[in-house]
Amino acid sequence: MTKPVAVIISPNWRDYAEKYLADCLRSWRDQDYDGQFKLFLLDNESAAASRRLIKDLAETNYGNDYELITSSTNDGFARANNRAIAAAWAKGCDDVVLINMDTVADRHCLSALTAAATNEVAAAQARLMLFDQRDRVNSLGNQTHFLGFGYCRDYGKIWSDGDKKISDISYPSGAAVWLRGAALRQVGLLDEELWMYAEDQDLGWRLAAAGWRQVLAAEAVVYHHYDFAKTQERFYWLERNRWWVMLKNYHLLTLFLIAPAWLFLEIVLCAVAWKQGWLKAKLRAYAFWLRPATWRHCRFARRQAQSQRRLSEKELTKYFSGRLVYPELDGWLTRLGNPFLAAYWQVAKRLIVW
Repeated sequence: MTKPVAVIISPNWRDYAEKYLADCLRSWRDQDYDGQFKLFLLDNESAAASRRLIKDLAETNYGNDYELITSSTNDGFARANNRAIAAAWAKGCDDVVLINMDTVADRHCLSALTAAATNEVAAAQARLMLFDQRDRVNSLGNQTHFLGFGYCRDYGKIWSDGDKKISDISYPSGAAVWLRGAALRQVGLLDEELWMYAEDQDLGWRLAAAGWRQVLAAEAVVYHHYDFAKTQERFYWLERNRWWVMLKNYHLLTLFLIAPAWLFLEIVLCAVAWKQGWLKAKLRAYAFWLRPATWRHCRFARRQAQSQRRLSEKELTKYFSGRLVYPELDGWLTRLGNPFLAAYWQVAKRLIVW
């Protein structure tokens, strides 16, 4: 008998449930999926009233057929989802679907995701569309830049139904993705060191290195209330985690090969951070890497990641980009950096023979 899929809606924090959960839950209640799925809701450090609202909405839509996993602290995206995945496996589920609370799924979403999950596929991302502009793309799979940036592919593009197909991607967005249980057990769950941002990129990198495919399931549609607030805290986590993902997952020879471009980027990026007002966050990210404990932990994480590698670096990096298409940092960085970085990556790719 096929094991049920775990649908993990994650995580509520502060007022997210009040804004988004009702619509999200209704969209999953109305799925046309023929198999079984179990619902898991995550709650991080919310007020008692918010937690009661989650229970009321869940019981209205699902009766008692759901599980609420709570934390008195804000555990971040990775740890909260890992706890839910462990709970789902304990309840007899195998494959999981991670869904942001601020999304609404088309009724065919789960059917289309599972249909894309052929044997060699570890991750299938739904086609993420902007909630307020439903003809425009939020993400058609995420893209890794060779210097560690992860960004939404084709963000803002007007969607054409002629593009409906299953296609390989660099890595899937954690906002709406089906994940194979066997693949997660092989490479490990989300890296809890990352806490916020790049968890999906890191997981996708490890899955690809282990030889698994990751695809966009274009017929699985999810509408996303996408918003990126340019705060000091967010820029800190983005920059801190970008380094972590590269140092953990790249082949050592590749790190040496890209080092000059990395140095160039850091000089330009500091100027951008000063111009845009988040230099404090950038310096705080550097401070994280001055701690001996950070390097010890990173070496341990790197050993684990490298031990799972089955794919050559040449194959692994073929979906990486040399051009930075990153609306949150648009301006100096893309104007000054892209011509040099794109040319550098074209040469570097040809030199990667390991």
